Amino acid sequence: AQAKGLRRALSLPDDLIVTADESRMAQVIENLASNAIRYTPEGGHIQARLRPQGSGAAFSIENDSPPLS
Repeated sequence: AQAKGLRRALSLPDDLIVTADESRMAQVIENLASNAIRYTPEGGHIQARLRPQGSGAAFSIENDSPPLS
């Protein structure tokens, strides 16, 4: 991300507790982040968010890449 000059932002609520398999979640987040970095053009932006959703949580990564088909 640094080599491509990507701007990164992370939005995590302070009071949200997630109970999950740590190694699986790390693997999923690493894959999503890696793809976001790979497909975001130089100088682009990546935003990662974790937010409450119903009785659980939702994690998303958005970037400036063109949509995938």
